[in-house]
Amino acid sequence: MLSNHVIDKKAHLIQSELIRAIRLVGIFTVPSSIIFLLFGPLVTRTLFFGISNADARYLGLVLSGFAIGLVPLSINLIALRGLNAFENIKLQVFSNAVMNAFASALSFILAISLPAKWVTVGLAVALSISYYLGSWTTMRTLRRYEIQLHYGQFVGFYSRLTIAFSLIAIPTYFVSGHLPGGNIVRLFLVLVVSGLGYLGFAKMLRITEVNTAIALFKKLGRS
Repeated sequence: MLSNHVIDKKAHLIQSELIRAIRLVGIFTVPSSIIFLLFGPLVTRTLFFGISNADARYLGLVLSGFAIGLVPLSINLIALRGLNAFENIKLQVFSNAVMNAFASALSFILAISLPAKWVTVGLAVALSISYYLGSWTTMRTLRRYEIQLHYGQFVGFYSRLTIAFSLIAIPTYFVSGHLPGGNIVRLFLVLVVSGLGYLGFAKMLRITEVNTAIALFKKLGRS
């Protein structure tokens, strides 16, 4: 679709499609990042059963560190599709080079300044922070083609998604330790309760895109 818009020289349609895609993906990446941030240890205890609680907790902290960068990473991947449509490989390489250079520099600083046991968590955070720079750089490069993308177009919408999910996720976090069953049952209950609560609060906050996205995926599933 984007390539067809490039051929037709309709930059405004490319911009609107990229914005729509970023908003659509945010419906899933925002709650996912909050789940990883709050329930990282529970997720790792469920996936890597048999390991000690200390190891599961540490892996959970690493997962939480990566969760910080889930949203900008998804935005960057979508913005790169805009450059793909123009077949501009050089700008893609430039954007990734800037992001990786920053990540490497920050990782080195954290590696020599943090205690040894926190280095891996610090590296996850460093990579997450670099995704913000990477997505910003990619959006800036798109301006060469008169496509105006900036974080201000998504902050309000993403903030509403964060509020909608946090209203149920935070209370669930405080009671998760008292849920019945083992790790698998607890994680299942957390996901179900958080998911249903998310839909309810999204409707209450009039975030119509959530229901639209669900309807779209249901339609795709039936087809």
